Amino acid sequence: GVISTCNPMSDDTGPAQRLGEIGWSADVETSYVEDVSEPQVLSRSSSEVHSRGFCRHRCRARETGAESGDTRRYRDLIRLAAELSEEELADFSTWARWSKSKTKLGARVFVLVPPAEDAGHVDMWRLCAYALGQMHEHVVLHNESFAVVWVQLNDHRIWPWSAWRFRGCLHQRLFDKCEAVHVVHPSWGIHALRLLLWPFARDEYWDLFQAHERIEFLDSYLDVRGLELPEEVLKYDRFLDDRSELLHHEVAAMGIPTGSVVPHTQDYREE
Repeated sequence: GVISTCNPMSDDTGPAQRLGEIGWSADVETSYVEDVSEPQVLSRSSSEVHSRGFCRHRCRARETGAESGDTRRYRDLIRLAAELSEEELADFSTWARWSKSKTKLGARVFVLVPPAEDAGHVDMWRLCAYALGQMHEHVVLHNESFAVVWVQLNDHRIWPWSAWRFRGCLHQRLFDKCEAVHVVHPSWGIHALRLLLWPFARDEYWDLFQAHERIEFLDSYLDVRGLELPEEVLKYDRFLDDRSELLHHEVAAMGIPTGSVVPHTQDYREE
């Protein structure tokens, strides 16, 4: 497998989420163009009119500069995806791929399933760069809608800062055309993030960022069978069901209301 001793993105929280918009595009002209249109006149003072126009030109230049930097970072990731070794390609192609599934609205579904074994040693930055390379043609070039299913097996994968930094490298169409990100078997980092954002996030955010404790809950959104998830994931899902049922019976025997109990999800590989 692909092992890295330096992993800038491993551990803690989930995929890059949309908390706002990024106003740039890799396929647009990023050189500065003078805005020759008349600035809006807000007062009769000529000095205020010139000041308004000057400020507007400065803001335009700053925005253009930001577009250039973001575009360069996205292109660097696509270039990294093209430079991956044959060994990395062999592993990543099984962990990040387009599935045969489609959403209820007809969008293609991209599946991200990092391995459970040696998960902390997988270079998530390179894996995510590979995923972008696979999605680039469909989303960025063809401007088609998509959804993502990220299977975490209740394991922390990415540091919050690394996830935010990766988000800042993404092409705008990856936000515009994303129907939803579905996190299956979410880590505690994802649970904590959703809890923290609950009072502040807009309703649209929760439509985009879904978390599911079981695979079966995806059925309301997409064709689960078409995902073709590996047996390891299906086995873990059954393990969670068995643990939940056992805990339910144990708690009921003690006379404790079962609705207030959160199922324990210790590592099934230790069972």
